Amino acid sequence: MIPSQTLIRVFLLLLYVPVCFIVFRRLMPRLSQMSRRLAAIPLAAHLVVIVVSLELQPSSSFEYWLWHLDREWNIPSTLASIQLALVGAVAIAAAWLAGERRPRERLYLLAIGLLFLIMARDEYGNLHELIPHWEWMYAALGAALVVTTLLVAWPGRRLHWIWHGCFLAGLAISGIGALAFEAERQFCGLGDVLIVEPCLDMYFIEESMEFAGIWLALVALLGQFSLSSPAPTRRVRLALYAWPVIWLLVLIPSGYILPITSQALAQPAAIEFESGWGLQAYRIEGGEQDLSAHLFLSSRAWDDSVIGYSLHLVDQVRGNSIVSHNTYLHQRLEFLLAPGYLPVYRQWSKLTVPAAAVPNRALWITLALWRAEDGVFLPLPVIASGHQQLNETQVILGEFVLKAAGTPRSMAPVALFENGLALEQVRLPESAQAGQMLDVTFWWRSAKDETEDLAQFLHFVRAGSGEWWGYDQQPLGPRLPTRLWYRGLADSETWAVPLPPDLKPGRYQVFTGLYRRSDQKRVPASDANGAPLVDARAPVGAITIMA
Repeated sequence: MIPSQTLIRVFLLLLYVPVCFIVFRRLMPRLSQMSRRLAAIPLAAHLVVIVVSLELQPSSSFEYWLWHLDREWNIPSTLASIQLALVGAVAIAAAWLAGERRPRERLYLLAIGLLFLIMARDEYGNLHELIPHWEWMYAALGAALVVTTLLVAWPGRRLHWIWHGCFLAGLAISGIGALAFEAERQFCGLGDVLIVEPCLDMYFIEESMEFAGIWLALVALLGQFSLSSPAPTRRVRLALYAWPVIWLLVLIPSGYILPITSQALAQPAAIEFESGWGLQAYRIEGGEQDLSAHLFLSSRAWDDSVIGYSLHLVDQVRGNSIVSHNTYLHQRLEFLLAPGYLPVYRQWSKLTVPAAAVPNRALWITLALWRAEDGVFLPLPVIASGHQQLNETQVILGEFVLKAAGTPRSMAPVALFENGLALEQVRLPESAQAGQMLDVTFWWRSAKDETEDLAQFLHFVRAGSGEWWGYDQQPLGPRLPTRLWYRGLADSETWAVPLPPDLKPGRYQVFTGLYRRSDQKRVPASDANGAPLVDARAPVGAITIMA
């Protein structure tokens, strides 16, 4: 049995001793005096941070967060961002001062600089986690960077190759740390051969490799800078020395002033659960078969208890959940919001609709929080919410509809409505009995995404007397309100119309149309030839009512 702390110390020695030996023995002598200082200071700083994070016995949850390598907006993440930003600044300075270099080399250095500045901002806010499958994006970006570096370095001199090789080595170490250890969060040993107690949190190895890799990239760019400007002017030296402070001043307002909704392009929310947990904002993105949900949860206090959340897709008519996602809340600090520096924890989840799910049904997206105590999961009641609730523990965040494949259009629709909806066909029996149920089938199609709630009326007008009777409901029933209709929808619904027992016998003309539920106004319509329909009513046939 090996203590995890011992394993981490061994790993750090195996990582940093060879790297530092090669750099200080082979590369540092090739740097200018200023570049050597710019290389040594970040190394010393991040080694101190790693050692403190490893050896510190925090006395409070705040101290635990402040030095934790896998948290945001704290000392380690700030230092990591500053180191990335310094790489970017050195690359831009090397491009700016490299007057004798080929244009493509200067363009390459400039692109490297801008890319690392973007990465520095991302490191501080962890913004890449807003992008589904961000690991693949970073892997593709890293591969493109490697290929570009090789193309730029190929015709260069041996001295340039040394720095390009150092840069690629730094990318490799950082990439392995960022991607290879992201999926496996803990290491508990290798069966009975090696047992680690307690389990090793892989984030420590991940973050240490990222620190070391980016520092190697910094050394490489300082080498390029030394080639471009062996004796930089006093103004350039002061600018590079001051850059970490300047970058820190840039980071502070971006993290502590902007509201969460602006930082994450999310919808605001004011949902509070029992025990102080709440939803500050959320963003839901839908695909053809799945949904991505970004949740921004907060707690009024630093809470180390085991909290989880559940997302469900619930059929609005039947009330059953067709798919759910239950997981523990990932309490990794993402944002600090003024006033009061409220901690906000960003979560990302994916809901995949099963292939057997019935399309064209309105689904609610619901959220519930729960607390795990002694193996029992206790739902947290909602105590305040501006959102509709499904019950006392579930809040409705939005709606979703699984789209169905379309069918060929009708050549002669019954009615075309100005909002892009079309009534393509109606099936009406020739006769019916008063007091009985009348089955009427409507075929609908939508040429655009609808956003309004509409109702459909059915009017029976008695020949001769002009007396009429009407019946209203949603075109496709409650299973799919028109506010969820989408471009390309083609579906039908059979109404079971309860005819009143006192409906007078005789011949009736039947009309139908749509009206807005918000203001009761009818939606203008025309026939298949484009002629406007009187009173926005489409004639759909005649029926004989028998006593």
